[in-house]
Amino acid sequence: MVTDPLISIIIPVYNRQELVKEALGSCLWQTYQNWECIVVDDGSTDNTWQSLEEYAAKDKRIKIFKRLREPKGASYCRNIGVEKSKGDFLMFLDSDDILSQDCLNYRVNKTFEYKNYDALIFPTAIFSDSIKNPKYQWNKLIKEEDDLIRFFNMDMPWHTSGPLWNMKNLNRNDWFNEKAQSFQDWEMHVNKLVQGIKYAKIDEGQISKNTFYRCSPSHISIGTDYYSETKLKNRTPVLIETILNVRNSVQIHKNLNVAINRFIVRTCILLIKTNLKEEAKSIYSLSNLKYKKLFWLYLKTKKQNTLFNRSIEFCLYRIFKLGYLFDPPKTTLVKTKI
Repeated sequence: MVTDPLISIIIPVYNRQELVKEALGSCLWQTYQNWECIVVDDGSTDNTWQSLEEYAAKDKRIKIFKRLREPKGASYCRNIGVEKSKGDFLMFLDSDDILSQDCLNYRVNKTFEYKNYDALIFPTAIFSDSIKNPKYQWNKLIKEEDDLIRFFNMDMPWHTSGPLWNMKNLNRNDWFNEKAQSFQDWEMHVNKLVQGIKYAKIDEGQISKNTFYRCSPSHISIGTDYYSETKLKNRTPVLIETILNVRNSVQIHKNLNVAINRFIVRTCILLIKTNLKEEAKSIYSLSNLKYKKLFWLYLKTKKQNTLFNRSIEFCLYRIFKLGYLFDPPKTTLVKTKI
């Protein structure tokens, strides 16, 4: 039995020459010592690579690589990191986020309590410019609702840094969709749930500070433009692939069917408002809505906001009672007060 398992921490990075130092510093200050940190640079144009070299020289457990071929993006960098990793367990960390000092020690101890699980899921705190006294936690980790439904409701149950993955049970070649420029984490977690992974959520109430997600106006997040036309156009085939995978792989009960249809409708509205009607039509074809043709007519004319469109909306809302399909779920949360 491995008493001190090796933990692989995977960090993709692009133009984060200062922030990545904080992420790497949080690895170096861990109370648990048996870890490796694999950082993959996505073609940075600033001094990020020099920062990485500086930290790799400090500690041989920090291993740095450059992305040497296409496609560009965090998905491919994370997949490179997984391929290079040797850990018994693996976790992902964004280049602007931070680990608590006891994060790895705490997680490793939990693996002895939860043996033979594919993943253990831990909470993540949200901070601005300092990890001292964070005010929010990334959502409520445990709710009565099914996690797959929560992902389709965009009620994201955990952050990318939340899971600790057991690599004795999982394939190193089956992680992020390299075609995805956005929603990579959503897609990966949905597909892992569809695969039927055995996982446990480690509930610590509202005070967990295991990992820290940076949400600060003082720096620009890489994902701030994920509602742009380019990102939406790129995302559509990935979403279609994921929805088809779900429909073909799991039993679709009523509540999950509602969540998927709602997700399709809300995505179509975004696409149509961004003049991506063909993409909207493609993803809409996966719905199995009642009054499907009427719904499409409503969606197709949504941007015009005419009396005709509002009349259809009235019918869908008031007469056919289908308003819940284009209203956000009431349970949708991104952060929860600590």
